[in-house]
Amino acid sequence: MTVLPQSVSPPPRTAQDRRPHALSTSARAPRPLLPVWLVTMPTVAGDGTCGRQWFAVRTRTAAQAMATATVRAGSPRAVLRRRGARIRVEHAHAALCDTAGSPWLSP
Repeated sequence: MTVLPQSVSPPPRTAQDRRPHALSTSARAPRPLLPVWLVTMPTVAGDGTCGRQWFAVRTRTAAQAMATATVRAGSPRAVLRRRGARIRVEHAHAALCDTAGSPWLSP
């Protein structure tokens, strides 16, 4: 004799299940986006040639933008992009960007 499984009822709903989903319209409004800073970091290669590498970062202040860009400059992708050239952090600077006319920096 074969026993067929009985239908399983869903578990009872809890208060957590009744919370609005993060993407639903009844959820609270999203936080405003942080400003975009363009950090320019000069580079120098082993043969003495100079260049620049730019990083667009979303932070509250220029100091945070510089710190974030310095971390990103150490990533393998950034090092490969500048072909191993050394970053001159002491000569880096940050500028606040206006993203209104720039589709690649807009949210």
